[in-house]
Amino acid sequence: MTITVRDDQQEDNSEAGAFLRLPLPGLDGGYLSIAQPDAATLAARLAENFGLTKRQTDIAHCLLDGLSTKDAVERLRISLNTARYHCEAVLNRTSASRLGDLNRFARSFTAAPPEPSSG
Repeated sequence: MTITVRDDQQEDNSEAGAFLRLPLPGLDGGYLSIAQPDAATLAARLAENFGLTKRQTDIAHCLLDGLSTKDAVERLRISLNTARYHCEAVLNRTSASRLGDLNRFARSFTAAPPEPSSG
């Protein structure tokens, strides 16, 4: 989540995606703007919480950006097999069974690696 505090009334395009804008008392025209994190931030959160490698983070970024595996291949300039390998590694490390799970984990403030099973 991105939180921006402004003390002027100048329009800012970076806040166009804000889902909440609140006026601040006492400041002339100031406001608080809250927006969803972008795909790069979400991928970094996954990398930190699940120990993803640089390339796995890159693939996660592409997937969270809504790109297909083939589009990720073009963006990252890697082979399709390499992209598939990294996608599988990301899903395995995060214990996600599908892309929807990956999105949910990335957007969760409590996302953490699964507890090791004892036994």
